[in-house]
Amino acid sequence: MYAPDTHEASPQGPTSNLPDSLTSTEFRALCSSIEASVAASVRASIADTVQTAVTDASVPVPIDALRATFEAQGSRLNDVKSCLSEYSDRLVRLEDTVSHLSKDNCRLRDKLDDLEPDLDLDL
Repeated sequence: MYAPDTHEASPQGPTSNLPDSLTSTEFRALCSSIEASVAASVRASIADTVQTAVTDASVPVPIDALRATFEAQGSRLNDVKSCLSEYSDRLVRLEDTVSHLSKDNCRLRDKLDDLEPDLDLDL
């Protein structure tokens, strides 16, 4: 699986280096960072391949070599897409948990409000 240059791949999977929870803003920033990193890497790799072909015109670049480069980059992009999908799934689960906890919190506050008048009478 592809890991951005600033991170190493781990045997536990792509999310093992992430904190247990991300805010929506942090998630979007992470996705943008990964996309920018992959796009820059893909552009650099393709630019290097094309530059080599242009500067070394006496040796033709085989179509198979270009096809292999494009396929490799496509594979890396699919790996990133898979990672982003997993992050998105985690964010959805986190949002569900927050929603559930928020509802529980409201119920507990209502219960506390009901109990507070009783507590005042005992004092």
